[in-house]
Amino acid sequence: MSTPDHHTTPATDHSGPDDTAAEVEVRRARDAALYARVAHPTRTTTVISWLGWHAGELTGIGLPAALAATTWPGFSVLSVLTALAWAGHEARQRLRARSDTARPGPGESDVEGEGR
Repeated sequence: MSTPDHHTTPATDHSGPDDTAAEVEVRRARDAALYARVAHPTRTTTVISWLGWHAGELTGIGLPAALAATTWPGFSVLSVLTALAWAGHEARQRLRARSDTARPGPGESDVEGEGR
């Protein structure tokens, strides 16, 4: 068994030493255009982003739940504890975000124009 003969292929869509500055700028512009829609993300983008940010929590709940279903029911306690910790963390974040937007920060004025 032998290896195939080496043939050169046309330039692909990756940066290399032979790329000109114009080709690199075209690729950068394409990448920038891809991420320019962040202001109006699609539903798929929103779901994928949510799954990416919450992968740890989902694993912390799903893995013990699967182990509880297949091996020992005691793993369900770990799944419930993870779910409670996740819910507590989310509640703290929402309360902190609400309180941060409700009060003016240091050096800022309130509605009447007076500082604290």
